[in-house]
Amino acid sequence: MLQKHSIADLAGILGVSRTTVNKKIKKHGFNVVQEYVNSRPLKLILVSDEELQALKTEIELNRDDNTLLNNNAETNLNVSTVNKGVNSIKNQADTGNIVENILRHNETVLDQIRYYANSLVEAERNKVKLLEDLEKRKEDEYLKTMAENKQLREQNFQFQAETEKLRAENEKLVKKPKFKFWGA
Repeated sequence: MLQKHSIADLAGILGVSRTTVNKKIKKHGFNVVQEYVNSRPLKLILVSDEELQALKTEIELNRDDNTLLNNNAETNLNVSTVNKGVNSIKNQADTGNIVENILRHNETVLDQIRYYANSLVEAERNKVKLLEDLEKRKEDEYLKTMAENKQLREQNFQFQAETEKLRAENEKLVKKPKFKFWGA
């Protein structure tokens, strides 16, 4: 039968922090519902008795593993903890299946890591291509601008030469005396 528990309740029942409970909810994919208590939202987790017991066992095993690691570092192994760990493995119905699932999961994770790494490499290649393309465009634009400037300088030089010719002609015309024709 499914029971509703708040995160704080589960933390108290399991003897762990609320953060750990949230991680376990995400890991196991428990159903979460939101109810309002005193006009405040409250996240409730739907957990069966079997699931709750499995969570307790999992957390206990994690604690035992940590105890083993800590005690092993001090070279002082707790025999009852080791026996619990051994007995829990013996109680598993099919350890070969578990190992196969772990290996399959590892392959999946490895494939995801490879895909992610390849995506990063491809993204970096694309950035380099964009930068190279941008530099090429800038260089082309610079050369085009330089050619236009050269052409404009030549035109300016021609206009200056024509202006000087016209001024010279204008001065000649201004210096010439104007003749009046008597019959006109």
